[in-house]
Formats: sequence, C-alpha cells, structure tokens
Amino acid sequence: TLQGSTVVLNTYGIEVLQIRRTILEDFLVFLADPNVFFLLLIIGGIGVLVEIVVPGLIAPGVGGAILLLLAFVAAGNLPVNLVGVALLVLAILLFYLELQAVGVGVAGVGGGICFFLGALLLFGGFAPPGILGDSSDLPTPSTRVNIWLLVGVGFSILGLLWFVLRELVEAKRVGESIGKALQPLVGEIGITTTDLSPYGTVHLDGESWSGFSDDDH
Repeated sequence: TLQGSTVVLNTYGIEVLQIRRTILEDFLVFLADPNVFFLLLIIGGIGVLVEIVVPGLIAPGVGGAILLLLAFVAAGNLPVNLVGVALLVLAILLFYLELQAVGVGVAGVGGGICFFLGALLLFGGFAPPGILGDSSDLPTPSTRVNIWLLVGVGFSILGLLWFVLRELVEAKRVGESIGKALQPLVGEIGITTTDLSPYGTVHLDGESWSGFSDDDH
C-alpha cells in the first residue's frame, strides 16, 4: 500500500545483480565488531602507557597510536557509550599512577574497577526492549563485549602491569640512581686495578667501578 493505493511489484524474471563489498568495506566491517573495537582501544591505550612510563621504546607508542586511530574509526560505526570509554581511559590513567608507587594501592584497585565497569558499559543502555516494536517480531540487536574476552584481557593487563611494567620502571629508576651517583665523580682521578683493554676495573673514591678506555690505552 502506497499513499492509499495498492501497488504490485512484478519481480518475475528480474535480473539479480550482486554487489560485493570492497576490501576497504570488509575491513570496516571487521573493525565494527564490538570485541575488535574493545581490543583496539585497550591495547592501543596500553601501548601509549608503556611509551609514557618507559620513553624511548618507540614501537609501543607508535603501535598504540595506530591502534587508537583504528578504534576511533570503528567507533563511528558502533553505538559506543562515551561513559564506558571515559571509564576505560580513567582506568589506564589510574594504572599509570599505580606504577609510580610501590605495592598495590588505591589507584590500582580503582583502575581495575573502572576497567571492568567501562567494558560492561561500553555498548550498554541505548534503547529499552521493544522501543522499535514487539520484540518477538523485531528483536532489538544486542551489542556487547564478550564476557570471556573481557575477563581474559583484564587479567592479562594486571599481569602486564604488576610483572612486566613494574620491572621496566624499577630498571629505569636503578639507571637513574646510578647516573646520579656517577655525576659527582665526573672529572675525578682514579686508579686502574686491572688492564683496560678496553674494559677493566677502576678504583675511585673508595669504590671499585667497571670502566673502559676510549683510546685502548
């Protein structure tokens, strides 16, 4: 029925033309998967966090930025809840603050809570069931992150933070401490206790240091 009159569509013998998606369209469909978007957002954010915590690695920062850009592209095709995204970003910031202290503190616990709440709310709360009609005739599509993926990523991030990043942070702090300890010794005269060919041992200011000769003498 069209404008009060009946219109008959005659489809007998009609030629069917299939329009296939392009490679770019297939890629955008892949990005529009809620689980893919979630992984892009989290892994990209962690990559940028690693670059901030341990600057100079380059690869995590560049890779993380690329993944975040792809996540923004995917967000244009998904009903993303900005509150969920904000909670995930807040979780990453709290994880960063936790890395600046020793032990499990308020920032770490708060980051974990924000992470799980953000993931659960990432695509939630847009339309009540039946708003488009009878749910038995036209069910409202449900867009959610897979719960097992959420749990797996959550524990992986905790493991990364407490076992890998903490070691990198401690190594950075040790390097900075050694640099500060060496700074007052610059320009002082020491005694070589072994041949420097070019590496050996130097006794300076009551301590033995590893040293090397830059002219092989």
